[in-house]
Amino acid sequence: MSMRIELAHETKSGAWSDRVMISPDAVHEIVSKQPELAWYTATCNLHGDSTGDISKDYDILKKSGHLYFDFDSHDDINKAKDDCKKVYAHLTSALHVPVDAIKLYFSGSKGYHLVVDWDCLGLQPRTDLHELFAKFARGLASSEIVPFKTLDTKIYNA
Repeated sequence: MSMRIELAHETKSGAWSDRVMISPDAVHEIVSKQPELAWYTATCNLHGDSTGDISKDYDILKKSGHLYFDFDSHDDINKAKDDCKKVYAHLTSALHVPVDAIKLYFSGSKGYHLVVDWDCLGLQPRTDLHELFAKFARGLASSEIVPFKTLDTKIYNA
């Protein structure tokens, strides 16, 4: 198992660049060459044998990692806060996620992040982990659990 960082940036057209999988030590070097870009990273553990080119092997390697939720509201941060609290309540009561397995972060001027620890998810590493997480987040985002619709699922598009 090796730790790699998935790195991508948003292009001027709003699309995502090609993702690359690099060692944590290489992130600063790449980002510092183009600091004006909106860079995004996601940390995951990759499991399995690689040909040495992680970016090409990404789809065939099994992955494990935390489940992330991003709540953003440009007009009223309290809407993002309320949606985050409702998802937190849903995770802890309906899905029985332990309170100490959830981390909450203020993400800046417009929202909050909620992170669920991998160890409590009961999953095995899998090649389609990102698709599973995206389906779950999009289901929550379109549900009545998130009344203000601030759960941003764009993080699953890269």
